[in-house]
Amino acid sequence: MKNKYLTLLIALLTLILVFGQPGYIEAQTGNVIDSETRDRLTEQYGLEQPEISHSSGIDIGISDPFPFFISISKIAVNPYAFMVQKLIHHWVY
Repeated sequence: MKNKYLTLLIALLTLILVFGQPGYIEAQTGNVIDSETRDRLTEQYGLEQPEISHSSGIDIGISDPFPFFISISKIAVNPYAFMVQKLIHHWVY
């Protein structure tokens, strides 16, 4: 029983690491192009700074939380069947 929970924990952590991608990263290394070129390109193509949402500032990739919780509950009930189902779906599509 303890091995089952350990396997489940490892699978969940692996999924979080694989699918939990940061949506907003601010580079501290400086600009690649100079400000004059950036301003000229901004005017030429009508580019503007994107608005940052006030919720959290990152995009975790979940637009509807209901299917996410369904997936988590499937993992909790039977993690092996969930992983096999995902692998078959990946191979077929």
